[in-house]
Amino acid sequence: MIDVRFGDRMLWKSRAKRFLRRRPVQSFLLTMIVIIPFFFDNIGLFLKFVLLVVVAALNICIVYFDIRSTPLALDVRELLRLMLDSLYGREYLGHFRTNIMLFDEKKKELAIVDKYSINMEGHPDRFISFDQHTGLCGKAFRDNTTHSEDFRIHKHEEYNVDPGKVWNEMMSLVCVPIRHPETHKSVGVLNVDSDLSIDKTRFNEPKVVIAINEYAHLISRPVLEEA
Repeated sequence: MIDVRFGDRMLWKSRAKRFLRRRPVQSFLLTMIVIIPFFFDNIGLFLKFVLLVVVAALNICIVYFDIRSTPLALDVRELLRLMLDSLYGREYLGHFRTNIMLFDEKKKELAIVDKYSINMEGHPDRFISFDQHTGLCGKAFRDNTTHSEDFRIHKHEEYNVDPGKVWNEMMSLVCVPIRHPETHKSVGVLNVDSDLSIDKTRFNEPKVVIAINEYAHLISRPVLEEA
């Protein structure tokens, strides 16, 4: 059985980096740097003035680069790899695939965004799309909640999916809704599947579900901004 590891340290590291990348946080830290010397009388006025000028210039640079920066604040693929690595370890990465499906309001279907997919190359379902009433992903999207399945027991046909159009080695699958950061409405699905049984992937265990939901939340904003 795989020793599922809940990469709390890695997840908190990712959150900390994300927090420190925020321009207001950087501006605040710089401002604090310049305020602290004013509490010491032995610091000369000239040095205080220089610090003020330097911090003002740095704050201007921060605002400028914030305007010029790309909307994608996080590398989504890097986060998805981190998710698999932190849960299962690098030695098992080849047994897992993950992809993001976003809902197209015009076509009324969920479609895979290929640039975010991991280990999907050469598989029949690499570019697959489903209407919202098809597949386990459709169920997760409609219900706005996580669903997992053991395909040793249940069949793809039970979800109106042609088994010839999906990875034939898939034994377990978990589908987690990607929610809009403000409205919390389901806008897509984060899918993780494996050629390992569900007793090994533990897709149905609360701790795994919570961890994957955390990553779905982390990627929601950058994915929607780039959509």
